[in-house]
Formats: sequence, structure tokens, C-alpha cells
Amino acid sequence: MRVMPSDPAWTYRSTSLGADDLVRDNALFGVSSGYLGLSGHILEHRDGPCPVTLINGVFDEVDLFGTLRATSEPPAQLDARYFDTAGATPAIANLPNPQYLRIFVDDREITLARGGLRDLERTLDLATGLSHYRYDFRDAWNRMTRIQVERFAAIAHPHRVYQRITITPLDHDAELRLRIGIDGSTFSNITRERCYRVVDLSTHPAERCRMGVHLPARSINVDLACAHRLIADEADTSTSGVTEHDAVYTQFTRRAARDQPVTIEKHIVLTSSEDLRHGVVANIDDELNAALEQGFDTALAEQSQQWSALWHDCDVRIDGASDAQLAVRFTIHHLLAAAPRYNNRLAMPNRLLTSDAGGGHTRYEHELFILPLLTLTQSQIARASLAWRSAGLRPARETARSLGYAGAKLAWHAGPAGEECLGPWQRLTRAGIHVNADVCYALMQYLCATDDRRFLQEHGLELLIESARFYAARAEPGTTPGTYDFTMVFGPDESPDADGRSWYTNAMVRWLLLTAAEAATAVEAARSRPPSVVTRDEINNWRSIAGGLVRHAEDDATQHVRRSDSPVPSHPAVSDILAPFLQRASRDADLRLAAALLPNDSDLLNALPDSPASADTRTDLIAQVLTAARHHDRARTHAAFQRLLRLSLDAPRETANGLDAAALGGVWFACIFGFAGVCVDANGLHIDPCLPEGWSGLHFTLKLRGVSIGVAVTPMEVTIRAGIQRKLELPVTVTGNEFVLHAGEERNVVVEAAN
Repeated sequence: MRVMPSDPAWTYRSTSLGADDLVRDNALFGVSSGYLGLSGHILEHRDGPCPVTLINGVFDEVDLFGTLRATSEPPAQLDARYFDTAGATPAIANLPNPQYLRIFVDDREITLARGGLRDLERTLDLATGLSHYRYDFRDAWNRMTRIQVERFAAIAHPHRVYQRITITPLDHDAELRLRIGIDGSTFSNITRERCYRVVDLSTHPAERCRMGVHLPARSINVDLACAHRLIADEADTSTSGVTEHDAVYTQFTRRAARDQPVTIEKHIVLTSSEDLRHGVVANIDDELNAALEQGFDTALAEQSQQWSALWHDCDVRIDGASDAQLAVRFTIHHLLAAAPRYNNRLAMPNRLLTSDAGGGHTRYEHELFILPLLTLTQSQIARASLAWRSAGLRPARETARSLGYAGAKLAWHAGPAGEECLGPWQRLTRAGIHVNADVCYALMQYLCATDDRRFLQEHGLELLIESARFYAARAEPGTTPGTYDFTMVFGPDESPDADGRSWYTNAMVRWLLLTAAEAATAVEAARSRPPSVVTRDEINNWRSIAGGLVRHAEDDATQHVRRSDSPVPSHPAVSDILAPFLQRASRDADLRLAAALLPNDSDLLNALPDSPASADTRTDLIAQVLTAARHHDRARTHAAFQRLLRLSLDAPRETANGLDAAALGGVWFACIFGFAGVCVDANGLHIDPCLPEGWSGLHFTLKLRGVSIGVAVTPMEVTIRAGIQRKLELPVTVTGNEFVLHAGEERNVVVEAAN
């Protein structure tokens, strides 16, 4: 059953008129199908960033290097040696705007730039993906007109977007003139460059508009089409099709009576020449005809059914915390909406499909903080994303060779084919080496959750081996015989310490080398001979390097960490006061994330100080929730979670450039792995909850080994119920209580003493 938008637990709402909030809300109320994404702009507001229309994986190039600001002390991430060779950066292309709309009332245009806005409300129905805004506009003659726009991207038909526009003269009769179609004057919000040229415009019949564009850098063609249906008596309406230099639209003109709404349904279809490579081929005319035949209401009913199935598997229900409940569902909705569920050739961009400001690149946070949601609820999408990483080994090998190393180095900012999008002027392309370990960490989590041994053979083992080879080649001799270290590297917060070291990198590489050695040995044992891709000497070398990797907690010389891009004031006295805190915060954040991801590593846990300093970055806040929850520190856990929510949703400066996919994923991550204390490893399912004060319950579903596992956590009890999809013998540990869960079985464990 569809949850109605009036339900406050399922409706994200904004009534803000502030300039910063209007820009922020463009991302918050955007719509996506995983194939395409459209920003949630108020169509009559033409100030601020350019409207965003994206197709996942459709890239061009922009001059990203040219946007960097010159400073007397450039950020540590930049390498001046390569400035002269800096070229264009591959980036997702902001395509023509198929939501083009201009409304004239008696030849007076309704536009927010002229003021007169009253009672604005924007909503996103999280249960269906229906984005809606409504406002009343008082014009210079003191007449009030109501504007309402609804839209959604159909996840059952990834090329389609449905829109409904309603204009109502509230206290007057007027002639309405509507221009509705496609605008080809959009540009990159990063550099203000236009990534395409218009090559085709047509409108025949008048209610249909078509635009074709060409993206020169990668020779990609994109077609956009829309069809408009007036829901009114057409006898009083004049309709014409118009083509201009960079726009094509249908113009409706009709007389509208007081308090009588005029409604237009708009059906939008996007296709690309990349569709064949991405496995999402569609005929644009067939799609448009099918959308017209289906109509807005029928399509919305289908959309509701599709989302209902997703929410059945992915919902997280919180008892006793309505604000947190809405925020968690908001994050889940946007992550599921942007997931590339149609192929295994793409991943999720760092700003999802809500903005082009992130370049459309995929970063390491994709595997650490986003894939866990998919791995444990929609494993087929996680499998596809990991297969995309496996396909990226080809450019990763080329990168490793260019740096003089064996193996493969995965991209810091990956493009559609897994290629590195940033140039060598960005040190992170060489120093951000922990990406391989992060991806392999997600791989092993997927394998533990699904027992998908075929994927390990086809994709996973190669990822592990090529990553281990790169790390073995990249490792440097330590200060004492038999030890190894990594210098000139950056941790997850993208800031090096004074010696260019990272606790997190060393810890994760150590884990990866041992994991790769174990996996390769297991394959060797199963085949009764060494696999052709790896030798016993290599395996032994990986174990030797892992055993000798410096654990920085044991080295007093590395306790003093500087954060070179931190805003330390130039006055020496002030710098001396703040610098130690910033140094410690950076050091503790690096260590804290390693400890959060590797909870069985006692060295990391022992190295954490009793009162660690807080960097309060997105990554650090996620780690804070996990580490505090494992110590059952409810106050610190909840405080970090609240700061993470504000960073993810309520900070206009953060969201003006699109939703931060990692921060959104971190909210789910914090709830399940932090508050619920879930851990899925080779030994099964572990639960050790730490609910915040005021939360009376946390309910969610995990899918493990093909079986749905319902979990209900209260301050006093954990209830686990297994589905009956297939045979199951799952080892489970709840606050030290061990048992084996079978299909169709329910277990209750009292946990009050643990909290």
C-alpha cells in the first residue's frame, strides 16, 4: 500500500525562501532513476546555479584546473611540478534542460526574480519519489496566481520523467501563455562551460519537442524529447511549436477563469549513444509513446508499487525519534534512487545525480559508506558496482605502470570506465593509495553477506591480487630492519601528516595483504596447485610485508601530525594555540576510521586515546559513531550522529553543490553498524546494540545468503527473524549469546545488561 505524502514520517518538506536555502533545496528535491537525474529547481526561478540534467556515465570535459584559486600557500594536495601540463578534466555533462517552463499571465511573466512569492512549500514523498512544489504569486496588479509542479523519475522505466504543471488564477480571469519544452543553453556549474552543441531541433506535432546534442570530447550523442498534454477543453486553446537558436518548446495560449486550474502533463525521455555500452538501450520515440499512453497517474501508481518493494527490503524504522526517522528515510531514498540498478558498468557519483559540481566522479567513499546499504539489502546492485570496479583494473594497471609499480592502482576520482579523472597536478592521484584496500574491504563484506563464490572467482580474486601486488611494490623499507612503511600518502581526510604517513593507510594495507594471501592460498588449495595468476613466493612476500608494516601507534615520532590545509591563523601566537589541536584531530580521525573498520585489530583500539580529538569531518563523524557505540557511550554516539545529520541535510553550503553521497550513506552506516552494532563477517552475523537515549526501538531488514533477516532492537531485547526464501544455517552472536539461525526461525535475546 502506498504511504500518502501527508504522512510526516515519509514526507521531506521545506518552506524556506532564503536564497541559500533555495539553492540547497535544488538538490534535496531532485529526482533520479539511477539512469538519469534532474535537479529539483523551481522552474520559474532562474537565478543561482544552472538547472541540472544528468545521465550517469555521460561525460565530457571541463577546465577544472582553471577553477583553482591561487594562494601564497597552496593546498598540500596540489603539485606545482605538473601545473604546466594540466589539461581538461573528464566530468559528467550538464545536458539541456527538459524542464524548461515560462509562464505569462496577461503577458506578465511569473518569475521569482520579480518578488511576489507567497506560501512556498516544497515536498518530497519518500515513499514514491514524487517531488512537488507549490506557491502563490502576487503580481504588480495585486492578482494572485497559484503554481504547482509535480515530477518523478520512473525507476521502472529509467529513461522517463513524468511532470505535471497546474496554474490556477485564484482571484482573477486572465490569458495564460505557457512556453514548455527543452532549453539548450545550460552549462557546467563547475566552470560555466557548455559541454555540448545543439545539432537538431524539431517540434512536430506542436505538442512534441525534440533536441539532439553532441558532446565533442568523447563523441557522445544525447537525444531529449518531451510531449505535452493539456488537461482541459482544447476549444479555447491555441497551440504552436517553436524552435529557436538553442531552445524548442510548445506554446499554449488560453483564457483561464477565476479559480479554474489549467493542467499540463509533460512526459520527458532521454537517451544516449552510451546506452548500448551501459546496457540500457531504448528507442526514444517508443518510450515517448509509451509514456503518453501510460499517463501521469498510472505511471505514479506503478512508481508507488516499485518503491513499496524497495522500502520493504530497505526501510529503517526508528521508534521515539521522529526527526531522525525522517532523515534516515531521506538518505535511503536518495541512495536507492541513484543506484545504477540496470547494468554492471557504472557506479554512483560522489554527488549522486543531484549536481554536476562533483564532476560525476566515484570516490573511495562509494565502497566504504554507500555499498554497505546495497550489499545488505540489494546485493545484486552491490555486485554490479563491484564488477564495475573489477572492469576498472585495466586503467588501474596503466596507472600503476606509469608510477613505476606492479599491480593496479585504482583511481582516486574514477570516471565511467574506472579511469582516473584528475590530472597529476592533484597529488591524491598518486598519494591516495588506500582506495584499493577500501574497495577490497567492500568486496569481502559482500562475499561474507552473500557467499557468492562465483563472483570471487570471476572478479574478486583479481581485485585482491592486483591490489596486493601494487602495495607490495609501493611499500618502502622502514627505519628498522624487517619493517615496512608508506610515505607520501594521504589518509581519508585528504591531509598528510608531517612525514606523509597515514595510520589508516598502513592498517588497511596490512589487512588487504593478509586477506589477499589467504584468498590466494585457498584457491591454491582448492586447485591442488598455485593459481596461474600468483605464485607462492608472492603470497609469502605479502605476508612478510604485512607483518612488518609499521604501526604508527608504536612510533612516538609520528605522534605529532600536522594538517597542512587547516585554516590556522597566520598570527604565530594563535597558530601555536590551535595547531596542536588540529594536529591531534587529524591524527585521531585517521586512526579512528581504521579502528572502526577493523574492530578486531587490538593494536588500533589500544592506540585510540581516552578522549580523542574530533575533526568533525564527514568521514570522522561516521567513525565517531562506530567507535563510541562499541564502547556503549550513548551520549557521544548520539552527539556525533546529530552532527552528521546536520552536515548531510541542514548545511546549505554543503548541499548547494549537490547531495554528498558519502554523508548520506554514512547515516545508514551509523544506524546499522553503530546503533544496532551489526557486523557481518566470515563468522556470521554479530549484533551488539547501543541505542541512543530516547530511542525505544530500531527495526530493519538485512539480506544474508539470500534470506531476509528481520531485526528489531529495543533497549532490553533483540529479536531476529529469518525468512524462508531458502535453506539457512547462519551463525549469530548477540551481545555474546551465540546460536545458529535457521530459515523461518525467530530468536529473542535480552540485552539490557549490555547497555
